Amino acid sequence: MVYNRGSGLKSDRRREMKNIVKLADKADLKGIAAEIRSMKRLWTSPETKGLLIRRENEAVLVENAGFFYNPDEIIFL
Repeated sequence: MVYNRGSGLKSDRRREMKNIVKLADKADLKGIAAEIRSMKRLWTSPETKGLLIRRENEAVLVENAGFFYNPDEIIFL
């Protein structure tokens, strides 16, 4: 996300990113996903539909990141 949006956290347009920093320290995956979804408020024109889809996909990815593998399930390449 920083790659796309930059690392600054000072403006209101960075509110969710600032919140994500705090949530990441607590490993609050549901909270992080909610903040990613909240970011969609920033893009309201029809031309940004793809970006809204990408943010939703990112939120789903984060929500589902809380699973663990058994050591015998991991394949190293």
